[in-house]
Amino acid sequence: RSNRRRIPNIVEPELLTIAEIILMADRTMEELLRAPTEGYGEAIVIPEVLAENFEIKTNLLQLV
Repeated sequence: RSNRRRIPNIVEPELLTIAEIILMADRTMEELLRAPTEGYGEAIVIPEVLAENFEIKTNLLQLV
């Protein structure tokens, strides 16, 4: 066993200007928009919304 205490790795925060952050966000969105989407259509699931469920929820709101 080692009796030495572990010294945690300290990461200094990087200060960025608002303009730099906006540029990073734009670049990330640009990369996402360029990402290949072929074959992902089957993975996207849109749940069916039943009118009955909607009516139940609106009735509950009326009770409040």
